[in-house]
Amino acid sequence: MKPQTLQSMCPGVEALPDSLCFLVQSSHDPKIGYRVDKSAYWGSGSCSCDHFRFRHEPWLKAGKTPGPKYRCKHIEAVDRYQAIEVSQLILQHRQQEANANRAENGKRPLRYDPELPAY
Repeated sequence: MKPQTLQSMCPGVEALPDSLCFLVQSSHDPKIGYRVDKSAYWGSGSCSCDHFRFRHEPWLKAGKTPGPKYRCKHIEAVDRYQAIEVSQLILQHRQQEANANRAENGKRPLRYDPELPAY
C-alpha cells in the first residue's frame, strides 16, 4: 500500500502560514472556505462558519469550558489534521533514531514501512 499524504487523509484542510490557523473547505460548496484558529479559546479553536459563530461561540464567550460540545465540523477536521501530522512526525523521529542506533552498531538502516505497527 502506498503511503498517504496528510492532504489525502484530511482533504479540504490547509495549514495557513500562521502556525495555528487553517483554511477548511466547505463540504457543500468547494468555493467556500472557513478559517479555523486553534489559538482561540485555550486551544479548543474558533471557526468563521455560521454554525460555530451562532451556536457555539456565544457559550464560550459566556465562560463555558471549551470541549467537544462546542466545536463545529471544521474544527474537528483540523483536530484530525493535527493529530495525523503529529503522529507522522513522531514516526519519522522514531525511524531516524532507530537508523542512527543501527548505524552506530554497524547495521544498515531500515526502510520505513507504513504497513507495520509503530511499536
